Amino acid sequence: MRIKKEEEAAGRLKSNQNSFGEASENLRTIQIEVERIIMTFERLDLTILPQAIQYLTEDYLPTRKQSPEGIVNLTKTLSPYELTKAEKLQVVNLAPTLPVELYVVCNTHV
Repeated sequence: MRIKKEEEAAGRLKSNQNSFGEASENLRTIQIEVERIIMTFERLDLTILPQAIQYLTEDYLPTRKQSPEGIVNLTKTLSPYELTKAEKLQVVNLAPTLPVELYVVCNTHV
């Protein structure tokens, strides 16, 4: 309704439209909302991505020393244990070195 009122105020819509006009009005509303959502995600990507990369490459994190090939190999090695994607991601991110650390990540499977 807000978009309709804004477009009427801008002179883009006529207030007495037929059903075809209403359908195109609904389509335009959806298009505007999709564009707004896309712009929001683009802004988030620009602010979050550099921070995420900076965090993941810190010296004290094991993710700095990981390679894509090593991660693929690790996830294939973990496949017999029927871990969820979230558990595999935690194992990759935390790189547990002690059994107790691994237990915390996937306590139902170890």
